[in-house]
Parts: sequence; C-alpha cells; structure tokens
Amino acid sequence: MGESEIQHFYDSKVIFVTGATGFLGKVLVEKLLRSTKVSKIYMLARKKKGLSPLQRLQNILNSPLFHEVKKVDPSALERIAVLEGDSGKPRLGLEDNSLQILYSQVEVVFHSAANVRFNAGLCEILPSNVQSVLELLNICKNMKKLQAVVHLSTAYLHCQSSHTTETVLQVVPPPAKVFVNHLVKNFTLVAGEEDYQKSIGEDDQKRIMEDDIVNGYLGSRPNNYVFSKALAEQILAEERENLPVCIVRPSIIVPTLKEPFPGWVDNMNGPTGLFIIAGTGYMRTAVIDEDMKVNGVPVDICANLLIVAAAKTAHDSRVNINARITVYNNVAGNTASISWKRAYQFAWKALTTFPFDNMIWYPDGSFQKSK
Repeated sequence: MGESEIQHFYDSKVIFVTGATGFLGKVLVEKLLRSTKVSKIYMLARKKKGLSPLQRLQNILNSPLFHEVKKVDPSALERIAVLEGDSGKPRLGLEDNSLQILYSQVEVVFHSAANVRFNAGLCEILPSNVQSVLELLNICKNMKKLQAVVHLSTAYLHCQSSHTTETVLQVVPPPAKVFVNHLVKNFTLVAGEEDYQKSIGEDDQKRIMEDDIVNGYLGSRPNNYVFSKALAEQILAEERENLPVCIVRPSIIVPTLKEPFPGWVDNMNGPTGLFIIAGTGYMRTAVIDEDMKVNGVPVDICANLLIVAAAKTAHDSRVNINARITVYNNVAGNTASISWKRAYQFAWKALTTFPFDNMIWYPDGSFQKSK
C-alpha cells in the first residue's frame, strides 16, 4: 500500500513542536514518527522537577506509547531532538544557536504548549497562553522554509455563547497585543490569586480597577484559561501577516481510541481523573448535571487532525498566501456524545470488574446538580 497524499507531504520535513511533553504533544510526535518519513522533529522542553530536557525526553520515549514505533523502526527515535526553552519566556527561552536551527530548517510548526490550569490567575496564564503566540510568530517570520503553522486552541474559548463558529472573534479592542502588553506592565494582581486577597497598600485601588477592566472583557466566561485562548486567537489573526496559519479547537481530550493502541492515557485530566478518584473510593459525589453531554475527543483523533490540518494549510497557502485563517472545531457533536450518567455507568462497570489495588472504599458515587 502506497503513501497517502498526507504522508507524502511529510516526506523529509523538519518539524518544530511546542508542548511536545504534554498529553497531546506526545501522541502527535509518536504518530509523526510511526506514520510519516519526517526528517527531524525538534521538541521544545524545559527543565522540570530536577530533570533536564533530555532526561524528560528519555522518560517519554520509554513509555508504552512508543513501543510500537520501536518495534516497527527502532531508528525512528533518532529523528527527535530537544531544544531547551520555555514557552512562557521571551523568544520561547531559546538560545541563539537553537533559533538559527529553527530559522534555517523548520517547515512545519505545531504550537500546543499551554497552561491548562482552570483556576490560574490571568498574570500566571498570560505568558504561556498568550505572549507565547507573539513570541512564536516573531520566530516563524524568520523561518526561511516555513509552510504551515498549526495553533492548538480549545472548543470552549467562547463557551458563553450558544454556538461557536469556525471563525476568529474579536475579544478586546484591537490591536490585542497592546492590551496584553498593558496587563503585563501594570497588572500584577488578579482576583483569585492569594496575593490579591492579602494585599493592602497604596496601589490597591489601581489594581482593583485593572481587575474590573479585565473582568469586563472576561464577561461570562468561567475562567481565565478560556479567555486567554480566545485572546491568543485574536493576536494570531492580527499579527500573523502572511504566515500560513490554521487553528484547531478540540473539546475535552480523552484517552486514545485506536492508535497506537486503545485507552492510552498518562494524566488525570478531565473524565479520567474523575473516574479514578471514584474508583479508589475518594469521591462519593460530584456537582455534575448527569444529563449533560460529555463532549470528548480521543487524543489520537486530535493528533491526526493536527497532522492533516498542517498539510491542508501548506497547500492552501500556495494557492492564496493571503487566505483567511482556517479554524477546525474538533468536537464529538450531538450524535457521538454520551451523557455523564451513561459515561459513569461504563466507568463503574470497568472499575468493579478491574478494581484498583489502592482503594480506600468501595467504588461508588453520584452526581448532583448545583441548582
């Protein structure tokens, strides 16, 4: 069986991935290595918990996720290289020699790095989720061989609306980067942060006024995370110039459906964490409307979309370099989603058939509405 058009696009390509150490980033890298003939994948990684970027990469490659790649082509792992940096810092924390590698070699960029803490303060989340977009765009504008940039967003960035169209919407008065620079320069304390609650000083009134300004734009969005992702999209649209860019917006990312094998997960985010604490007996009840839909997309499906979206963006930019940004909402939809009640029934059956070793109580629990 010959190569598909998508696979052929990636022949000998050089890729740059931010967020490659995250859940989706790992699956994306694995898929590219296993299914394409990319020449090199540069992964942005920082030191964390006493481990160097290279040590973190080795831990990732030793996980079951990469067993299939090693079986098919052990030499494939040699196509990965780590660039030490930090998405929350200027120039993504990259040294000059690393930047020169990107400028001269990279053809496709996947930007999936983000702070996904829903309870984070705005000043905590701005560097990774918003300023990183500006930094990445500046780097991409110097890439001599660039063909596509894929930005990972979220399907919930406009969750205060009843319908989310596949278009970039204005969140703050343009240009958005002026708004962001103003926050970074002047706004040091945000509602919800511990320091904000404790602070008493001459600048408090100014800080409270700044907080009110931000909340005016936040509107009925539930947290700073979704606001930051909406703001990042606006910046991307305003500052990209003629870069070939697209946006992918997944809903809740859940374990693999099929590739490289069903059910792989390495974190406790979303429904996974909920069912683990229920299965160990720690959770007896949760505030959830059990009739609401669980809009989850398997992580391997999302990774496949990222890969296809890059190839499509490269093709479209050759036809029309000034084409608008294409947005892909990656969601389960009304037909594929199941209710939280049904999801818990599936989980309860699995948890009682294959119980955990470290249970403190029999697996059980219930959902309660907040109103």
